[in-house]
Amino acid sequence: MSKRFKPRHFTAPGGIAAAILLSACGGSSSSGSSPALEAQAIDGYLVGSSVFCDAVENGGTAAAGRFSCPAGTKLFRIVGGADVGLDETATSGGIPFIGELKAPSNLAWVTPLSTIAVELSSSEDGVYDPARFDSAVDSLAAALGQSGIDLSADASETTQLLQLNGQISQMLSAFVDTDADYAETGRIFASLVADSTADGTVFSLTDGVGELVTRLNTRLADNGSNLAKDNAELGAVIDRVQSANIAIASAARPDPVTVGGATTPPLVPVVTIDREESFVTISSGDDNASEQVTLEDFEDDQRSAATGGQGARYATVLTDGIDYLSIDRSAFDVERALTRETVSLGFELVATDDNDPRSIAVTTSEARLTTIPRTGDMIMTLPEGSDLNVRSVDMAGTMTETTIRLATEHEFSSANEGIEISFWRIDERLEDEGFGDIVASDGNYRMTAVIGGVRIGESDNDVVTAATQRTVSTGDQVVTGSGFAGYVTFLQYSQ
Repeated sequence: MSKRFKPRHFTAPGGIAAAILLSACGGSSSSGSSPALEAQAIDGYLVGSSVFCDAVENGGTAAAGRFSCPAGTKLFRIVGGADVGLDETATSGGIPFIGELKAPSNLAWVTPLSTIAVELSSSEDGVYDPARFDSAVDSLAAALGQSGIDLSADASETTQLLQLNGQISQMLSAFVDTDADYAETGRIFASLVADSTADGTVFSLTDGVGELVTRLNTRLADNGSNLAKDNAELGAVIDRVQSANIAIASAARPDPVTVGGATTPPLVPVVTIDREESFVTISSGDDNASEQVTLEDFEDDQRSAATGGQGARYATVLTDGIDYLSIDRSAFDVERALTRETVSLGFELVATDDNDPRSIAVTTSEARLTTIPRTGDMIMTLPEGSDLNVRSVDMAGTMTETTIRLATEHEFSSANEGIEISFWRIDERLEDEGFGDIVASDGNYRMTAVIGGVRIGESDNDVVTAATQRTVSTGDQVVTGSGFAGYVTFLQYSQ
């Protein structure tokens, strides 16, 4: 039986907080039948991406980008996740994939090429027409100077497809801050391809990619898109894309992670997390005592010997009802402006002790993020009608999955000195809704918080790289994104 749940506080990475005070209306258990369609998402293999079967979310991509959809699905859509190159066994690591890919369900490979072909096959209002797909592939091949493109071939083994997919992805990603940006840029590129059918233009993705990038930028500007670059930015984009695409063209087995580099910094991250700054403050409600630790310290899973016969505990100890965590504002920099951009959020607590099965995970793909570089503020909004997916396992090992629809809009800001994460209030709400036994008794937990679909960087010793990718799953929904994970112990106040 499904239970209703109102989580109280929820955090996103890099100090982006959503202290969620929710008013839920209804909940229902998730269910589904055995899927009949299987495919792979490739831009390098994409793992931890959200999978949409037509408009219905259906879990995430696994190793080698594998996923499945029910029979009758017409269109695959893959959002976010991490590019692990051509490692067929990897389920984590890689570099962020900020974007979305599409393919008709008769294809076994969802790639940047199939995405552009779908855009070419769609009406102005975005309705896909399968009857136009084959001619769209022919137009795309002609625009790229290819004698033909076979999208039914293995996109992980066919050199032509590996190169073209990698090169298109490099070009589109250079304009992207969020998943939605990738879709917008893909549509604009598709319009250039459509125009080339009439005038016979052939685009280069290597030495002459600067002309294509310039045309793409001009079309974005003409459409009033905020993704268009100024002259200085455009020059940097062209240099970056051309360098990467030439390397892809010369590689015997092009691998986007190897070519791009797993440590390549985001072109211009929206937020940069500073791992050297004090990240977490452990504050006590009794005497205002506090302890500051860096992100590395918080993520260290080494345990210290406990006193009083309570067993092993992590170094970060929180007393129920008194202590809380807060994220220091100095731990992140806001570098680009966003206005209510759609992002995904994931938060999870998982007990790490033997014989302790407890966990709680919350995900949503409907949050809105606003960033203001001038002030350093970030505002997270959960619109009215947003769905939150919840998965809980109690001490008895009983799993409950449910979906909550928000009755009102909730907005949260990081404008204060720090962002409070009050776990005892979370537990209080869980108990109110019949979910207790999560942190209602002593235990050691790994906490993970991620935000997906937006460029986030990490600074370590003044070196900026793409932030670590982590995944939170609630069954039918998977959120992969940048954030943090740390180890905490919860103790009861009475002890």
